[in-house]
Amino acid sequence: MARAISILAVLSSPILAACSGTPGGDASRLLDIRDVPWVGVWFDGLSQTGVYADIGVEFIVPRDEYLGRDGHVPPCKLNGPHHAACEMPGSYYKHEFIETSGDTSFPHGIFIENENNGYHHGWANNLSRVDVEIWPKLNGANHPDFGAVRIDTAHISHYANGGVYTNHIGRVFLPERESSPYLNGYVTIGGQPLSVGGADTLEIVGFQANDFPQSTTRFPFQSLFAVGVSANDGYYMGGPTYPGRYNMTLVHRRNGVEVSKVEAWLDLYVQGERVDLDLSRHCFGLPDGADALDRCKEHVVIPTR
Repeated sequence: MARAISILAVLSSPILAACSGTPGGDASRLLDIRDVPWVGVWFDGLSQTGVYADIGVEFIVPRDEYLGRDGHVPPCKLNGPHHAACEMPGSYYKHEFIETSGDTSFPHGIFIENENNGYHHGWANNLSRVDVEIWPKLNGANHPDFGAVRIDTAHISHYANGGVYTNHIGRVFLPERESSPYLNGYVTIGGQPLSVGGADTLEIVGFQANDFPQSTTRFPFQSLFAVGVSANDGYYMGGPTYPGRYNMTLVHRRNGVEVSKVEAWLDLYVQGERVDLDLSRHCFGLPDGADALDRCKEHVVIPTR
């Protein structure tokens, strides 16, 4: 069973200052790249039936001078100005769902406006990419037999009905447990398993980076998985994924406070790929890359051992 892992870096999370928005506040500091009342995401749903799924919608804007930073930022996740305009502040701009028929709760599209909840933010005119995450659910938790996917699109050029739509994404097919790769293993601290209700937890998130699947309209999308490890003797099992290389982020917290973070590349092509982790070891015991740029540079916030 072949496996390739290379560690990129170990970093501590930046601490972002919380900013509060003002109803009707000025959004003119953002750089307008269009003049429309809304952006519509043209997405039809799932190819499968019998699966209920949550949909989280987010996006990035090219510049956010309120936060004093350049580049691309997701305003709802950064808890920045106008975050109260988001349906799920600190997470998603909007929360929708897919019925078990495979159809969405928004037959005419998901719309991103310039104003929400009395907050004028101008995001429809400023966003440069829309991201849609689909999380299949069962009894309120992530579905064990179906994997999550993410759709990113910067193709926003279909002007109609007074606004502008993304490319037609069509329908996507979720990876299924019985036929897809997935990650699993044990998490320990100094060789001892994580205890139920203990102080230490580990969050593992992975995003597919190549060999992307395609929707019914041949639009590429990516698998992703997220798993939290705190009980069950430290055993974890990620959701089913599409085969490919994954960028993984692993965050160790103690009593809810971040201790350290590891980013790693993982080639995931095998069902039940086994990766054991020891939070007391450098890079959680994952091997360093041979190239200097791939080697782990550990940064810890509080002592772990």
